[in-house]
Amino acid sequence: MGPGDSAVYKSDFTSIEIEEEEDEVPDVFDSSEEPELDRTYIELNRNSKEVTSKNKRYFNYRNLLLDDDFDKCSYRVVDVVKENKDPGPGSKTLYFKYYDTVKYPGGPIKPVDFEYTPCSEVQSSKTHST
Repeated sequence: MGPGDSAVYKSDFTSIEIEEEEDEVPDVFDSSEEPELDRTYIELNRNSKEVTSKNKRYFNYRNLLLDDDFDKCSYRVVDVVKENKDPGPGSKTLYFKYYDTVKYPGGPIKPVDFEYTPCSEVQSSKTHST
C-alpha cells in the first residue's frame, strides 16, 4: 500500500476523541510563593539551658567549613539549633545549621536554603577546615 492508496484501504478502526483532564497542579511555579520549611528551629547559644556540658563543644564549629568528601563540596556552619517541638523523642537533639558555600558564596538569604543535620552525625564523620 502506498501514499495514494488511503481511499482504497478500508479500516475497521473507529475514530475516538480523547478529552484532556484538568489537573489540580499548576503548570507554572509561582515564584512569588516562598517555599516553607517543614520544621522550625530555635537558635541556641553555649549557655542555653537546653545545652548540656557535653554538647557545648558543638559551638566550636560555628563559622567553620565542613568538607563533604562524598559530595565534594564544603558547607559553612552558621549556628547550633534545636527543633521547635514539644518535649518528647528528639526534642533535645541539637542540629548544625549550615549552607553550601558553592551555591551561596555569601550565605543564603532565605531560611529555606539552609540545611540542618544532627550535630552528633556530623561530629562522628567530620573533616573540617577554617
